[in-house]
Amino acid sequence: MTGLQALDILESEELKSFKEKYGENIPILAEGRVGIIQVADDDGNYNPKSYIEQLKRAGATGAVVGGGLALDDASSSLVSQL
Repeated sequence: MTGLQALDILESEELKSFKEKYGENIPILAEGRVGIIQVADDDGNYNPKSYIEQLKRAGATGAVVGGGLALDDASSSLVSQL
C-alpha cells in the first residue's frame, strides 16, 4: 500500500465540494495502515511521520487505526498526533 488513495481523496474536487456544502468542521479521518506506511521526507529518508504529515496537510483531522500495528514506539506516538 502506498497511501496515495487517501491523499488523492483528501485533495479531490469532490471533497472540496463536500466541505463547501457542509462546512469545514466535519472531521475527515484517514484509514488504512496509518503509522505503518512510509514515504520519503525532504531528505529522502522513508518514515511514517512523513506520510502522517502529508495527510494532515491534505486535510485529515484524524485516523482510524484498526490493525493496531506499529513499527516502533515512535510510530505509535505519531499516529496519536494525527
